[in-house]
Amino acid sequence: MMWDRMREENWRVAFYESLDDLDPSNYDFVTGVGRSGAVAAVYASHYLGLNFKPHKSGNYHDDKSVLIVDTVEYTGKTLRKAKSWYERKGLIADTAFAIKESRGHYFKMWYEK
Repeated sequence: MMWDRMREENWRVAFYESLDDLDPSNYDFVTGVGRSGAVAAVYASHYLGLNFKPHKSGNYHDDKSVLIVDTVEYTGKTLRKAKSWYERKGLIADTAFAIKESRGHYFKMWYEK
């Protein structure tokens, strides 16, 4: 297994490029799963001008749609599971991530020891 240290600057450029294809007016708020997703969600919130809500917390009565983000995607299971959870709450859910990990190759984020 190979680990690469991901610098914040490199990750941010890749993440913002993935967000550039999205129309922020399609979403009421942004969230992220776990610690890594929370970091990505705060970046997306500022970049897209969307409200941030912690994952699975808050009141969704006035919301129709959510953007769920993460720093990296490996299998996609985490994002699919989160998307399914929000859809069961009646929201339209989309996902976005910055980096695709591959088998045997992983990224360690700048904020991880």
